[in-house]
Amino acid sequence: MRKPEKKAGFMERKNIFLKKLYNRMKLRDDSGFTLLELLIAMIILAVALIPMLNSFAVNARVNRKSKIKMRSTMIAQDIMEGIKGYSTKDIYKQFTGESEFRLIENDGIVNPADHKIISANATVSANADGLVGFYTMKDLEYQGQKYDATLDIDGTNFTASGNRLNLSGNVIQPNDEDLADLSIMDNRFDGIFMSDNYNSRKDFLEKLIDLNGWIGPTVNRTFEIELKDAGVTAIGNKKQVATVKVTYDTVSAGSVTLPYSRNYTAYNNIDVADDGCQIRNLYFFFYPAYSGIYPVDGMDRHITYNDTIVFKNEDSIPITLYIMKQKTTDPVILPELYAREESYKLDVTIKEDSFTSYDNRVTTVCTNLTRSLYNGADLPAGNVTFRFGSSLVTADMLKADRVLSTRKVNRMFDAVVKVYEEGAAAEGFPDHMILTTLDSTKINQ
Repeated sequence: MRKPEKKAGFMERKNIFLKKLYNRMKLRDDSGFTLLELLIAMIILAVALIPMLNSFAVNARVNRKSKIKMRSTMIAQDIMEGIKGYSTKDIYKQFTGESEFRLIENDGIVNPADHKIISANATVSANADGLVGFYTMKDLEYQGQKYDATLDIDGTNFTASGNRLNLSGNVIQPNDEDLADLSIMDNRFDGIFMSDNYNSRKDFLEKLIDLNGWIGPTVNRTFEIELKDAGVTAIGNKKQVATVKVTYDTVSAGSVTLPYSRNYTAYNNIDVADDGCQIRNLYFFFYPAYSGIYPVDGMDRHITYNDTIVFKNEDSIPITLYIMKQKTTDPVILPELYAREESYKLDVTIKEDSFTSYDNRVTTVCTNLTRSLYNGADLPAGNVTFRFGSSLVTADMLKADRVLSTRKVNRMFDAVVKVYEEGAAAEGFPDHMILTTLDSTKINQ
């Protein structure tokens, strides 16, 4: 009786198949592939390529979305940067075309070289001062792609009735404060200097400490402003330069430490003097250095400041000098602003030709130094010392206790920029078409 044949296992059957295939190929090694073999090869190749092709498509979509996001973010940043430094009324005038310089023009182009928006088709919904304004823009073009955008501005939170508070819980109301009127300022005729704020003073002090070690409790800060002629042009007009030197030093145990200073240029007409441009105003804005306790060099230290301003106009150039102290936003100082303003002392010296008396001077001084930044009241007599040359004078003698022109300016506001897909303007700017949102409210908090 024959034994039943044992079925071959999978590995054995595979080996038999491969052996037969090998033998056939040896017999037909010059006959090429059969149709079946070619189909099998194509199926294997397709199975391998489909995931690769899908990854290419996914990467293309991701890259496209990334480019759209980058472009829309760039446009939003350009709009936000473009409105910095302007009041709400200035922005309103730019959009309506009333001002000579306009952030917004008419044709809708973004310059790809510097990414600055130079024009847009815009509509305006705002009152004349622009304190609350909503602006829409369409056809903003960047790298061949068009976008629409909105700009929402609200300055009401920075008024006395607003709800924006500083870190100390006090209402922020810069839009209710009188400012020197800079609306006609022109850098061909006017110079400007903004002094160091608290963070800059801290940097100065740390530089002093690097030079001298701990500098002691009394710090002298001096602003030396110098206006002088710097020759004449080919057609006889004067070249003029105004510089500011800021110096910090301290007196300890009768010796003066090695000072630390920086130099700045506030006005220079050398390149435009051939057109007859001559200085007429010099605006000097500074933050008072109040005595008190400050974190310096890793420790809370009590520092007594002495502030001095010297204006040297020894070439007797006719000019109006604005010396304007600025209200600090430092949360350490604000709660004690009344007391610090009451005790703050400053020495101001005006120097012209040594033969000029104060009543024949060519320097007109305008200042808010004798008034409190806390409540606008007169400060105690003697807090600010004025000198003309070496002679003591009063603010009244200099007629300095006023600002020639002031106005209230809505210069602080919250702004929200939204950039949309092209066509969003026609559909009423629906939320699902938003690509980028930039909110200064969140940035400023």
